[in-house]
Amino acid sequence: MKKFLVLSLLLALSGCSFFSKGEVKSEEAQVEDTVTEEVTLPDPPSILRSEEQSEPATEPEVEPAQEPATEPELEPAQEPATEPEVEPAQEPATEPEVEPAQEPATEPEVEPAQEPATEPEVEPATEPEVEPAQEPVEQVLSPVSFNLKASNFAYSQSSLTVKEGQEVTINLDITEGFHDIKIDGVVQTQASGEGTSQVAKFTAPKKGTYEFYCSVGSHRSMGMVGTLIVE
Repeated sequence: MKKFLVLSLLLALSGCSFFSKGEVKSEEAQVEDTVTEEVTLPDPPSILRSEEQSEPATEPEVEPAQEPATEPELEPAQEPATEPEVEPAQEPATEPEVEPAQEPATEPEVEPAQEPATEPEVEPATEPEVEPAQEPVEQVLSPVSFNLKASNFAYSQSSLTVKEGQEVTINLDITEGFHDIKIDGVVQTQASGEGTSQVAKFTAPKKGTYEFYCSVGSHRSMGMVGTLIVE
């Protein structure tokens, strides 16, 4: 039992990491001295009898090995002072951009000379269309008649008016003397005496003034004349 105690003490002492080797050796020497002093065992038979008679000896309380002294906590090494941040070297000032040399001003485009203005084509003056003269519409003229009396050296009417192309009839009654009626180029009756009648028919000639007269002897010169007006 005591050897067991010695061995446990040795094991406990060997587990302490903070004792130096010199201190361990001195403690071992002290333990051995105490062991040698205490181990004076009596004879085996007496030991056995004493153990049987007496109560089992209480094992001495072995004080638990002291825990090794805790090493002082080492403060963590201070981090090296941080170097001041070195500002990056400023980039060299950029040279101002050199604007490319301006191209020489382009000469203004010379517009081609304008062609002379073409004279406007003068259209030949168109002669106004002359409408052909409308042919006169032939008017159907109703025939006209006159009643005359012939006496010595005069007619009862000195003027007769007709239209061109109109059919004309002159009824001549001889009331005195011997007479007729004549229009040059148009008509002439046969002379007759007193109490007779004569009829002169013709178509009125072109517009104008014509003379009718008595062609017997010198009656015309004596004033036996009249006027035929054709319109």
